[in-house]
Amino acid sequence: MTAPRILFDPAKGARHARRRAGIQLSPGQRSAAAGAALALALVPTGAYQRDEPEPEPLVTGETVLVGPFEVTIRQVAVIPELGYLIEPEGGNRVLAVVADVTNTSDVPEGSATLTDAMPAPADGAVAPPDTFTRVDEEDRPVPWLVRAVDGTDPSPFSPGLTHRVVLAWEQEAGWDGSTITLEIDVVEWIEEGALRLDNEFWLETGDGAYSGVFPVEDLTQDAEVRS
Repeated sequence: MTAPRILFDPAKGARHARRRAGIQLSPGQRSAAAGAALALALVPTGAYQRDEPEPEPLVTGETVLVGPFEVTIRQVAVIPELGYLIEPEGGNRVLAVVADVTNTSDVPEGSATLTDAMPAPADGAVAPPDTFTRVDEEDRPVPWLVRAVDGTDPSPFSPGLTHRVVLAWEQEAGWDGSTITLEIDVVEWIEEGALRLDNEFWLETGDGAYSGVFPVEDLTQDAEVRS
């Protein structure tokens, strides 16, 4: 079996420090330092990472809470385009998620709080982002969000109002699947920022809150998604 590669040797680093300080270790101390270095090298990657809870089910027609928003997925479909926002070329299409979204807070809320929490489906052949596409911290395209009825931007969402919206990504040509996996990340309320420069805001954490497999309708020959 190949010996584990030690990227950082604490014993070696300690020797350099001792040379500068004129300190010598006994054989027993050197043995202990070497043992500590080997123990660190053999620790599996991520051994000290915290356990993350499994995402809760995400199902058509069932409402989930995403930060200040109540979100109900209604339909997932492939459509030819999304107005002027996404005009695919080269055979590409648009992957569209239709959802009802309600702002449950008592202040207006921007749509980025929701879109930043919806990573592009890994099994949806989402096209790489271009210059005009926002991405998350992992360079995954963030969905465009518009009203289903007229294609306008509902942001900021007024308190208490429900909008039927379309969240959409450009999809590469050739995708012939019948389902996709939608995920929604945890969105937490931050009372006080770490540097105290920004307080009382919603933050997408990157941890999975909800996940579900949805059938995808092919509406590339039809007029529009349900509104």
